[in-house]
Amino acid sequence: MPAKHGSDVDHRYGCTATRGFERRCQSCDPRADYYDVRRASLGGEQSRREKYGGESQQHSGSLTEDLPRGPLFRLAERRSFFHRLICILEPARFLGRRSEGESLSGERWRNPVRARLEAGESVYGITLTSNNLDTAALAATLGFHFLWVEMEHSPISLEALRGIVLATRGLPAMVFARVPVVEMWTAKRVMDQGVSGVIFPFCSTPEMAQTAAQACKYPPHGRRGSGAGISATSWPEPGGYHDSADANMMVIAIIEEQSAVERVDEIAATPGIDVLFIGTSDLSFSMGMRGRQNEPALHRAVERVAEAGRKHGKFLGRPAGMPEQVREFQQQGFQLFQGNTEINLMAAGARRYLDALG
Repeated sequence: MPAKHGSDVDHRYGCTATRGFERRCQSCDPRADYYDVRRASLGGEQSRREKYGGESQQHSGSLTEDLPRGPLFRLAERRSFFHRLICILEPARFLGRRSEGESLSGERWRNPVRARLEAGESVYGITLTSNNLDTAALAATLGFHFLWVEMEHSPISLEALRGIVLATRGLPAMVFARVPVVEMWTAKRVMDQGVSGVIFPFCSTPEMAQTAAQACKYPPHGRRGSGAGISATSWPEPGGYHDSADANMMVIAIIEEQSAVERVDEIAATPGIDVLFIGTSDLSFSMGMRGRQNEPALHRAVERVAEAGRKHGKFLGRPAGMPEQVREFQQQGFQLFQGNTEINLMAAGARRYLDALG
């Protein structure tokens, strides 16, 4: 029997039964997926007897003999390259007949990172610094809730970002990108590659926070350009991209300068900012501490940012390289955590392996 969604083999080919959609396509088995979508397109609960004059049967993931067998079915029955195309394209064709943005179950997609945060749960991200699609695709299956694609401190380009979005399509982790500077055009360019979250560094003034927020929303709430282009083709919710992106795009402002701490209450009050993230290393440098993390003055600054976030209803985030740090910071109200880079995790695994060998 094909594996149910939720197993370690599901979502491999970008099927549309993922990320908040309730329809289960039996791990991208094209036959099961074809029948599920075919039934929905023919009227949902209406029996197939009414449509075809055959016996009504409950779909169980197995082949159903009396459904129509056209060219699409014959392609799907061949376990070849074409079954992946069918699993992606054929459901989208039928889904497009429904109201925009609506799944087969009638529910709209929600960014799972936002949903977890709103439920009071924590989210964990892995930081990607290398232009390697295999690494990104694997990282998206390991249990992290989002990929922090580092475009401020790494050579990852827009083309590489688009490849990461496509390589992880249908996988559990969302793709967020940290842009190099707080500018409207930097945000537009990464969103147009299909990311579901934008991370703004050195967001040190209320004006910069407003720029960040407006860059990520369409008018009348923002100033994002309407040419969604290719981003809509890889967005988890079929149809209605503009409304869905407005509702689900995560906007993360990083507080990492002493001057930002001085104005953090104004920054936190900015509508459209979802997360106040404290860049503790750069904040330490800006305070003359050269990155040291155990200084009382730094702790006071962190608490001041956290207090402003709580006051204005913003989620709180910060880096956390070790599980012990995550647990400590959770007690302080932090929910969104930037984990180690893929390179650091590889090095840690290598050290553990080699140390065991003596």
